[in-house]
Amino acid sequence: MGQYSDAATSFEFIMSEKGDLKTGLHLILCYYALGDVEKIKHAFQLLLDNQIDYNEDEKVFQANSNPSYEYIHELIKSDELHNYERKLRHLAEKNILISANLISTIIDDYFNDGYSWCVETIKNSYFSSLATDLELKKAVIYLKQDDFQQAIDTLKYFEKKESNVAINAAINLSFIYILKKDVAAAENYAEAAKKIDSYCPAAFINSGVCYYMKNDYETAKLMFTSALDIDSTSFEALYNIGLIFKKLGDHNSALLYFRKIISSLGHEQHPEVLYQIANLYDLLGDVSTALEYYLQLLSLVQQDNRIIQKIGELYEADNERQQAYHYHHESYRIYPIESTVVNWLCSHYIELQVVEKAIGFYEKAVLRNPQDPYFLLRIAGCYRRIGNQQKSMNLFKMIHELYPENTDCLRALMHLTQSQGNSELYEKYSAELQKLEKQKEVRQRIGTSRPPTTGNSRISSGDYSVRSGSGGLTHEAYQPPGTGSAHSSGMGTKSADASPDYGNNYTHTGGYGYSDPLGPPQERPRTGVRKNLTFEDDSDE
Repeated sequence: MGQYSDAATSFEFIMSEKGDLKTGLHLILCYYALGDVEKIKHAFQLLLDNQIDYNEDEKVFQANSNPSYEYIHELIKSDELHNYERKLRHLAEKNILISANLISTIIDDYFNDGYSWCVETIKNSYFSSLATDLELKKAVIYLKQDDFQQAIDTLKYFEKKESNVAINAAINLSFIYILKKDVAAAENYAEAAKKIDSYCPAAFINSGVCYYMKNDYETAKLMFTSALDIDSTSFEALYNIGLIFKKLGDHNSALLYFRKIISSLGHEQHPEVLYQIANLYDLLGDVSTALEYYLQLLSLVQQDNRIIQKIGELYEADNERQQAYHYHHESYRIYPIESTVVNWLCSHYIELQVVEKAIGFYEKAVLRNPQDPYFLLRIAGCYRRIGNQQKSMNLFKMIHELYPENTDCLRALMHLTQSQGNSELYEKYSAELQKLEKQKEVRQRIGTSRPPTTGNSRISSGDYSVRSGSGGLTHEAYQPPGTGSAHSSGMGTKSADASPDYGNNYTHTGGYGYSDPLGPPQERPRTGVRKNLTFEDDSDE
């Protein structure tokens, strides 16, 4: 009910009579909501006063020192009481670490000072062994704040500590240097981790990622296979070896490893894995199965315009024009400035002879990038198509004034002036075009080509048609370099080597060909419009 003071009073009473971990955590949350720093510290100390009569290290020591007890220890390792004790210990550690992470930002002006207070308090408590874990987790928090140097300094402090702490530090340092693209340093720490513990899969995974970044795929594959020999269900090792086979063009083997991940995860689903499987089926030409996995992926990432666009392209390839339109329109609704989607929709409307709708989409696209003449040329072409020759001519003239070196605009003006019988203007634009082409030839001959204008950089000479082909698609939200980002094991997480995509800059080949079984649609009557017999241009299709 939001009555934190009353709740805190009740929790205080419970902690004084018979405290437990859950109540201690709730008491901290109440004082956190009230913002009372002193009482937060007091509640944290009360939480640490809860002792658990369970010590795994002591039992292991007894088993090592007494051979007869070792047999008993092996027998009771999996009994119900032992499992309950471990669960209780895990709950205590979880509550303490959650509390420390939560209150360290509020109990002091600086996060570092607050975190240090939590670590010192834990060191002087029954749970002193957690202090080291908390120090290591500090590096994770620095990473989340993009403070790489502080994370590195924190981890380097543990390099010379006992082996179980040192190996965690080495693995995480290797992981950080992978993120920084410093392959040499990452490789050094991965090798150091392997020397400390030759049966640590994370060390082999990081080492494999280093070789992957150096394009040494065979050695990388060997490292990931070694990691799988130690832990056959390692997510990172399976994922990365799948990426390697994909990179080498062995799509069936890549599918095998990505399917292994799905079988080991049970009901849990990862977008990256679903994307890779869908993309591989697409590369193999199995459109229906690729669609099935892309639709599963869409249920996890519902607002991903690139995946929606990809589904539309696959429906297009499967001759499902209506479904293709639906998904392209949905992609446009989510992200209305994607030029390939705008072009597809406009091409669709032009094909249906609803050119006015296409003009509306092109006009919005111009607002996104006013410096690019491509969509202005498309609008002018649409006005010519619906018979408004004067408006089309005025637009082409305006574009020519803004971009005098755009050869596509000059060609369009030549066609229009020729169709209108204006030989004077036709000669003028023809001379300008010849002059530009001659300059281009001279520049090419001397080998000192200037960078092209904005228009020419986007539009090839003599073509201002709708770009309704597929092209390479890059992903705004999930975009690693190359054919996928190799996951590296660090901080106990699965992380990508770059800003996250589904692990691939995917491409789709093939145009938007469509054959209507009912034949071509009936042409609308165009009364009062003089047919253009000299301008043979099918580019609007």
